[in-house]
Amino acid sequence: MSDDTTGIRELAYQIWESEGRPDGQHHRHWQMACKLAEAQTQQAPQPLVRTTVTKPRAAPEKSSAADKPASGRKALTPRSRPAKTTKPAS
Repeated sequence: MSDDTTGIRELAYQIWESEGRPDGQHHRHWQMACKLAEAQTQQAPQPLVRTTVTKPRAAPEKSSAADKPASGRKALTPRSRPAKTTKPAS
């Protein structure tokens, strides 16, 4: 038996099972399997295309100029600021 006939036979069997194994429908199942096999052989295989998928970069956070320290200066947080000293009254 040729590979084509074996493939059609397997397709017809799958169709028969999917329809609940009805009696007397073997010709219709065979015709459906032939059409499916023909459609599969007519479809040309799609060439594999290698694509590179990259993760989207996160958008930079927007900040105001007040949030940025001056050039060359370390940003001071409330805990890192020196305590204010007051001069004693003279």
